[in-house]
Amino acid sequence: MKLLICTQKVDKKDPVLGFFTEWIDAFASRTQQVTVLCLQQGTVTLRQNTRIFSLGKERKKRHTFIYGIRFLRFIWRERASYDTVFVHMNHEYILLGGLVWRLLRKRIGLWYAHGHVPAGLRLAQHLAHLVFTSTSKGFRLHGKNVIVVGQGTDTALFFPRQDETSTNVLQLLTVGRIAPTKQLEVGIEAVRILRGGGQNISYTIVGAPATALDLQYEEKLKIDVLEAGLYTLVHFLGPREYRKLPKLFQVADLFVSASLNGSLDKVTIEAMASGVPVITCNDAVAEVISPYAPELVFTPGDAKTLARQILRYASLPKESRTEIKEQLRDLVVRQHSLEGLVLRILGWYNSITP
Repeated sequence: MKLLICTQKVDKKDPVLGFFTEWIDAFASRTQQVTVLCLQQGTVTLRQNTRIFSLGKERKKRHTFIYGIRFLRFIWRERASYDTVFVHMNHEYILLGGLVWRLLRKRIGLWYAHGHVPAGLRLAQHLAHLVFTSTSKGFRLHGKNVIVVGQGTDTALFFPRQDETSTNVLQLLTVGRIAPTKQLEVGIEAVRILRGGGQNISYTIVGAPATALDLQYEEKLKIDVLEAGLYTLVHFLGPREYRKLPKLFQVADLFVSASLNGSLDKVTIEAMASGVPVITCNDAVAEVISPYAPELVFTPGDAKTLARQILRYASLPKESRTEIKEQLRDLVVRQHSLEGLVLRILGWYNSITP
């Protein structure tokens, strides 16, 4: 198989999209040739059978129209270099090139895993032969071409800490973009409640805002933390490179996900792979951890139930906590490993004729 991958950004140092370089490498290890077309390119290390091309956003900001022309020129010029197309999240690539790829009889697949349904997604679904998603809630449109394949996490990179140490401080962690949809104020309020009840606790928030609205939200959170007297307990670390995240996961006791985006956030799977249980109100995550819902799921937007669930988990016997960690790690290895994801996707490609 000769695969064309279309994505937004390829940069192993990017705190949000750095993981995708691991996906590219995994696909390259299982295919004859991989060609990557991205909007923006940063630092990346490639296998010998992999080539990468950028539409040029990293060099100079240009109009979207220019990127579209470059994209169409590229997929036509390189048409002999690929027989299969994998579009990661950006369905706009399929809206632009879907008819060309259909004319050229290329197998088209779209990866989309988010609760939001943007304009044009339904048309992209019809142009694609296959739509891959992480869970049943990751793609909210119905269709015979929608395939649930799990999330793709590098379980060799994200693994539990071996030399387990215990402290009297319960350490909470959240990783991801700082945005209103993440509802970080719920976790902060839960910390205030738990501190008031005498619980030794800390809350580390890793990530950065992406828009002006996000920046305003972050500033308000920091003000709220100061006014509540939580500045020694709640820590904003800013963004971190993808490959530096495992160490942060390994020292955490619980990962807090108050997000309402309706999709299976990859960071929650990375947390579980690292032996860190996830306390969540996200229905897509709750579906994955359903056997432990009584301990790990709370009511959306409700800091009191979040605090109660945190305390409930912390009060479990050590043996019970260890069992939960091991079971969640095993679930990720079986259903959400990167190697398994790539094998499933390639298997579906091989099952269709364009």
